[in-house]
Amino acid sequence: MSSFITSTAVAALSLNQIVDAFNAAQELLGRDSGVKKFSDKKTGLARLEKAQAELVAMHGQAELVSDEKGVRWDVESRAARAEARTLSTLNLSAALTILSEQNPKRPNSRSREIFDLYTGCKTGEDYVAAMVKAGHPRKLALSALHWDTAHGFVKLG
Repeated sequence: MSSFITSTAVAALSLNQIVDAFNAAQELLGRDSGVKKFSDKKTGLARLEKAQAELVAMHGQAELVSDEKGVRWDVESRAARAEARTLSTLNLSAALTILSEQNPKRPNSRSREIFDLYTGCKTGEDYVAAMVKAGHPRKLALSALHWDTAHGFVKLG
């Protein structure tokens, strides 16, 4: 079980844990410049705070996590994890049915072109494959499929 470490809990980390967290941040930042130790805890915490600010600038967010393996950085946002869980609930092997009689998307828009790709697809997997073949990322295909099922334009199953 992992837990996010609050800023007050960071101050309670041991000097070795601060070194581990700092070195993990350096690795995520693409640097080979890890440290073996800090001269004191105050210096370690200051450098750790600076490293976290750099991670936030690079990834949009960075949280220190503690689990049975030690401390590590989580740079994937909670919103992204929630979206991934939502998108993964789609049953892509289920039959795909277009519920809208005509394309509900705005004329001459990218979303209209994407909606047109439903034509001829028998399953969600077929639609994702058609999107990828058309040069769109898989994530966009899943997002569009999720949006269109949530709004009643198409149905899986």
